[in-house]
Amino acid sequence: MIEKSYIKIRISLEEEINHLYINHTEKTETLVVLYPGGKYTCDKPILHYIKKGALLKGHDVLCINYGSTLSDSDFSKKTRKAAKEAFRAINKCREQKKYNRIIFAGKSIGTVISGKVSDMINDINIKHIFLTPIKYTIPFINKYGGPVIIGSKDKVFGQECIDIIQGNENINIEIIKNAGHSLEVDDLEGTLNIHKYVVKICDDYLGSKD
Repeated sequence: MIEKSYIKIRISLEEEINHLYINHTEKTETLVVLYPGGKYTCDKPILHYIKKGALLKGHDVLCINYGSTLSDSDFSKKTRKAAKEAFRAINKCREQKKYNRIIFAGKSIGTVISGKVSDMINDINIKHIFLTPIKYTIPFINKYGGPVIIGSKDKVFGQECIDIIQGNENINIEIIKNAGHSLEVDDLEGTLNIHKYVVKICDDYLGSKD
C-alpha cells in the first residue's frame, strides 16, 4: 500500500515548506528524491513519470519543494539554502525508514541543489540523474557521475560545457536531438517521443524492484 504525506520544514517564522513524501507501507530499500527546476515542478511530465516508475518499482519518493528559498538574487546563497532545507527533509524521511540506497534526480537548477545535498551526506552512497544541468552543475557531475541528459539546442548547457565532462567514464551523456532546455521540440509527437525516451533511461537507472 502507498501512503502520501508531507514532510514539513519551517524555513522562517513566516514560511513552512511542504515536501510531498510518497512511501510504501511495506519495507523498501530505496528512496528517490526529485529536485525540480526553477519553473519545472515535480508534476511536469518527465519528473512525474520518473516518480511513477519509481513507485511501481517499490521505491519511496520525496518531491522537493523550494518554497521561497530560490527568491534570493545570489545564486550561491539561494542554492545553498535550498540544499540545506532539502537535506533536513531527507533526514526526516530517513528517521522514519532505514534506506540502503538513495537516488537523486534533478532538473536544471535542481541538479546543483542535489549535488550540494550529496556533499552533506556521508553515511550512504547516492546515485544521481542530471536532467538538463547548468554550468554550475559541472563539478557535481564530474564528482558523482551518472546519466546526464541534455538537449542539443540547450543554450544553458552548450558544447563548451559538454567538452568539460566528456571523457569521464562514470558519466553517460545523452544528447537529445533538436531539444531545448525543456527537453521539448516544436511538435507534440516529437516531444512525447523524447519524454518516453528520457523516462526510459531514468527508469532503467532506478534499478530493479525493491
